[in-house]
Parts: sequence; structure tokens; C-alpha cells
Amino acid sequence: MVKALTHDDLAMIEAAITDAERDSPVQIRVKVVKASDRYQDFILLYGFAVGSALSLALWMDGVLDAFPWLVCVQFGVAILFDLTRFLRGLCIRLVPKPVRHRRAARKAFQFYNEQAAFMAPSQPLVFLFVSLAEHSVRIITSPALHAQIPDNWNNVTDHFIAYRQTHGIRGACVSTVEHIGTVVKAFRA
Repeated sequence: MVKALTHDDLAMIEAAITDAERDSPVQIRVKVVKASDRYQDFILLYGFAVGSALSLALWMDGVLDAFPWLVCVQFGVAILFDLTRFLRGLCIRLVPKPVRHRRAARKAFQFYNEQAAFMAPSQPLVFLFVSLAEHSVRIITSPALHAQIPDNWNNVTDHFIAYRQTHGIRGACVSTVEHIGTVVKAFRA
């Protein structure tokens, strides 16, 4: 499974945020999550599919021919998929990429809206969202900031992706926050 950041990692990221916010009125927020969704629907779908195949095999071999027992096997396998960490991880890897990225984007906007709800509408905000299981990074900016710096954020996400491959998640977050700090220096309140 995906490892979470340690307290030292979070402290380094917080220090980078403080340094980046020092010279600008822009607030920077970072959220790193293990996974953006539990994918319960896919886990149950794959569990029922494997359980159905197993029930069919047992019925065709004549091992079980009573319908209630076949249903119990089917439900038992579905529950086993939900409770076993290895099988859960396997099911999540089998979820199609567009679904994983769409759910990561939805979770990113949910967290952004939670942060933006406590701020004035004119307050500039950059929100960096990283979902480790989905290998997804999103940068969401407030409307005030987006009006002045609309198109520079793909470079920042590309910077994160390249830096993560060589320096890990902590190094990528710290470096990306520093990069965001240089990008938002062009913002005028």
C-alpha cells in the first residue's frame, strides 16, 4: 500500500510554504492523501465477479448444487475482497485510469472548496493536491489569482512529476512549493 508522509516530511513542506508565502500575498495550501477514494464499488464488483465465477465452477463440477450455498460462496468471496488488504489493493489497481483521475480531481476540488470557504473571495490561493495511490497531482488556483496567472500551472505540475521521480514525494512537494512561490511573485494584489 502507499506510504503516508512522516511528521518530518510535513514539517519540511510547512517550512517551504512559509518561505514561499513570505514575499507574496498568495496563500499556498498542500494536501497529500494516500488515496482519493476507497473504490468500494469496484471492489464489490470484482468480488462479485470472482465469486460468481467460483460459484459457477462449483455448480458445474457438482460440488455445490443448492442455490443458497452458491449465493453464500458468492457473498463470501465479495466480503473477502473487501476485507483483505492485498485484494483491495489489486482491485484499486484494476480500476480504469480515467475513473481514478476523475475521482482524484473531484477530491481535489472538494478539499479546495473546504479551504476557500474560510477565505475572502479576493484572497489569492494556490492549492496543491497530491493523491499517492492514483499518481495524481492537481493545482487549483483561486479566481483572483487565475485572472493574473492563467496558464503557468502545467509547468508546475510537470516540475512536480519530474522531481518526484528523482527525489521522492517529500522532495517533490518542497520543490514544487518553492516553484509555486517563484511563479506567484508576478501576482499583484
